[in-house]
Amino acid sequence: MKKLSISIGITAYNEEQNIARLLDSILEQHHNRVTIEEILIISSGSTDATNRIVKTFARTHKKI
Repeated sequence: MKKLSISIGITAYNEEQNIARLLDSILEQHHNRVTIEEILIISSGSTDATNRIVKTFARTHKKI
């Protein structure tokens, strides 16, 4: 069975309360038919800790 490779795109604006849970949830998922190749987070203009949280995840997860 051939796996489908996908990219996930997430837009975020001041999501410090949610972004870590979302990324944890995505990274914990395992599928038989799908491989997550990359997770792209676009944060434009966030004034909270969203960017810092995403950067922390990116240091430990090469898909981000």
